[in-house]
Amino acid sequence: MALSWALLVCALLLAGLVYAVVTAPPPWWILLLAWAPALGVAILGQRLLRALHRCARSGDEPARITREGWDDLTHQQGLIR
Repeated sequence: MALSWALLVCALLLAGLVYAVVTAPPPWWILLLAWAPALGVAILGQRLLRALHRCARSGDEPARITREGWDDLTHQQGLIR
């Protein structure tokens, strides 16, 4: 739940910065601030999708062991020999 709120805050901050740049003559330093929420949206978005994917498959096992090695399903690492 906190992850989705943090993602929403980063997305709104990024949208506000983009809006400030698009409308009226913006100060140049606003562009320097845009990297932080963009990075936050990228990282938190991926983590949220992974968490939702894991919740949707809550009945599945987080990993399975085969003769070839350990198959990590939670972190999508694939086959680990």
